[in-house]
Amino acid sequence: KDRLDKNGKILIVGEQRGYYIVQDHVATTVMAPNRFIGWANRARNASELVRLLRMEGGFTHLMVVPREAHRLGGYDAFNFTPQGYKNWTELEAGRLRRIFTPGSCALFEIASVPKN
Repeated sequence: KDRLDKNGKILIVGEQRGYYIVQDHVATTVMAPNRFIGWANRARNASELVRLLRMEGGFTHLMVVPREAHRLGGYDAFNFTPQGYKNWTELEAGRLRRIFTPGSCALFEIASVPKN
């Protein structure tokens, strides 16, 4: 809570719970359609994925919990298309700024919407 302003909105990927997160947030779950995966699969490229996360989802930040994501992967929770996976890896590579890594997860700021 000390690293974000009160207006931040966090998309939690790889964790179904957000108990201790004070800011507005949405946790992905295996029991419901995953909007993040849908956006990644729908986007033509990583820049468009940023636009979807920011504009459609209203997300300013992304929290990733790798260990839990790996466990949830067994439930087919991350059914990326080849393009969706490419968008995700490119998003990680250049459009996220790591702002906090307490050990078991990482919190990133999503880049501003690219200008066309």
